[in-house]
Amino acid sequence: MNKQLTAAQVEALAPLERYFKQATEAAWCSYPGQAAIQLLRDTWEDLTGHAYPYKAGCPNCLLNLVRDMGTLYFAAVEDNTPAKAANLPAEPKTPAKGTTTPAKKKTAKKGKK
Repeated sequence: MNKQLTAAQVEALAPLERYFKQATEAAWCSYPGQAAIQLLRDTWEDLTGHAYPYKAGCPNCLLNLVRDMGTLYFAAVEDNTPAKAANLPAEPKTPAKGTTTPAKKKTAKKGKK
């Protein structure tokens, strides 16, 4: 049983990222369509060797399927980020062009008495 998505599987599942976010972050999921459900079930079976326990029309079954696959999807995406792959820290965010950073508070130096 291999529960890691391949690069090809991640690419095939990428259009479903919105559904994965719904299921993993908000515990609900809108209907992704029958073709997407079949893709998720086929991918699960490729990973585990077992069919996913899913019944058509069951909202809990849909949520569980999308949440489980979303968890695997986000783990695979996180593992394949360039910074993580090279064991380098992520680049710091730079402010957008035309924006300024807040000025540091200036304090007067205390003199000797």
